[in-house]
Amino acid sequence: MAIVSEQLAKRYWPNESPIGKRIMYFRDWLTIKGVCGDVKHGALDESSPGMLYVPYPQVGPELMQFVARNLNFVIRSPSPAVVATGARGAIRELDPLMVVKVNTMENLIHASVAQPRFRTWLIGIFSIFALSLASLGIYGVIAYLVTQRYKEIGIRLALGATRGNILQLILGRTCTLVAAGMVSGLFAALFLARFLNSILFGITAHDPLTFIAVPFGLVAIALLAGYVPARRATRVDPVISLRYE
Repeated sequence: MAIVSEQLAKRYWPNESPIGKRIMYFRDWLTIKGVCGDVKHGALDESSPGMLYVPYPQVGPELMQFVARNLNFVIRSPSPAVVATGARGAIRELDPLMVVKVNTMENLIHASVAQPRFRTWLIGIFSIFALSLASLGIYGVIAYLVTQRYKEIGIRLALGATRGNILQLILGRTCTLVAAGMVSGLFAALFLARFLNSILFGITAHDPLTFIAVPFGLVAIALLAGYVPARRATRVDPVISLRYE
C-alpha cells in the first residue's frame, strides 16, 4: 500500500486516476491507495518533487536504518516552551544519545522566507529610488519643454487661449511621452522579468495584475510630475513670454 503526491501522479498517470495502480518500490510492488498534496520540504520557492509515502512496517530493515535517521513530530500547544522541555526530556529517557532539536512553526516559516524577504525588500528599496529618479526626470523634461515654448504659450494666450487650453496642451505632451516610455518599458519588462523567477513563489514573473497596476501607477506619477510645470505655464504673462529668449 502506498500514497503518492499530485506531482508524481501527474508525471506517471497524467490523464487517469492513479488509484489502484501498482508501482515498484525497491523490490516490492505496492498498490496506490490515495493521492495527497505536494509538499515542499526545503524552501517555499522550490519545485515540489514527486513523493511516495509508505508505512514503516512495509519498509525493509536495510532501508529503515536510513529512513528513520530524521523524524519530525508536530505538537500543538499554546505553551511551546513547556511542551519543548517535556518532549525533550521524554525522548532522552528513551535514548540519551538521540539529538533533539525543538523549534516553533513560526520560526521555521520565518527562516524559510528570510532570504527571499530580504531580496524583496532590497529590490523594493531600489525600485523606490528608481521611481523617484524617474519622477524627477519627467518633471525636469516637462519643465524644460515648457520653458522652450514660452513664446508659443504667450502667443496662444494673446490670441485668446484659456488657461485650460494651455494646461491641456502641456499635459497632452506629457501623456505622449509617458505612453511611449510605457510601451517600451512593458516590452523590456516582458523580456527581463524571467530573470526574477528564482526569487518569486506564489506568482509568476508575468503576473497580469502587476503588468496592469504598475503602468497605471507610473502614468499617475508622470501626470503629477508634469502638472507643476503645466500649472506654471498657465500663469505666464503674455507680454513677458513674448520677450523670453
